[in-house]
Order: sequence, then C-alpha cells, then structure tokens
Amino acid sequence: GPIPSSSRYSSSGLASPRSTLSAPTITRPGEGEPHLPERSWWSSLTRADVTLLLSAYTVLFSRYLVSQQLAGFFTSVADNAGISSTWVGLIFMAYPLGMSIASIFAP
Repeated sequence: GPIPSSSRYSSSGLASPRSTLSAPTITRPGEGEPHLPERSWWSSLTRADVTLLLSAYTVLFSRYLVSQQLAGFFTSVADNAGISSTWVGLIFMAYPLGMSIASIFAP
C-alpha cells in the first residue's frame, strides 16, 4: 500500500517537517528558563571590518555629495554647450540607475 508521508521522513533518516520549522522559545530573564543574550551584527565586526565599512561609507557619501553639487551649475553649462534638457536628465539618471543595477548583484 501507499506509504504515509510521515514515515517517509522517518525511514529516510530526515527530521520531520514540524521539528525543522519550530523556532526556539526565548523567555525573559527571571522567568525560570535560560535567556539567550542578543548579539547585534555590530558587535561581531572586527576592527578591520569597521574601518573598511566606515571608509566605504565615507567614499560613497563623498561621491554622492560631489554629484549633487554638480547639479547646481551643470544645467547652465549644458545649455551653453547646446545639450538638451533630456540629455541632462539622462546624465543625472545614470548614477542612480547604475547603483540600482549594481545592488542586484551585490552580495
């Protein structure tokens, strides 16, 4: 006859689906059960990781700041050079579009 789905897990050595989906219970301190300390992602970083992260934020912030400062006078320069406002919009759209596409492939 047909094999029940629960015996499929037990005969193959796999855990039952209910046991793999259950989350551990965390109680508050003083309730009798042990409390797992919460660790933030920040506390697991090394000094080199923090330096790299802050350096990357500084570079990206500077890049964004410079590109935004360019917007104030580029339109008048582009008008004098004969560049249409459509092309000016495409030029300023390129950076956010590139960042959006690159973020898809970022780990």
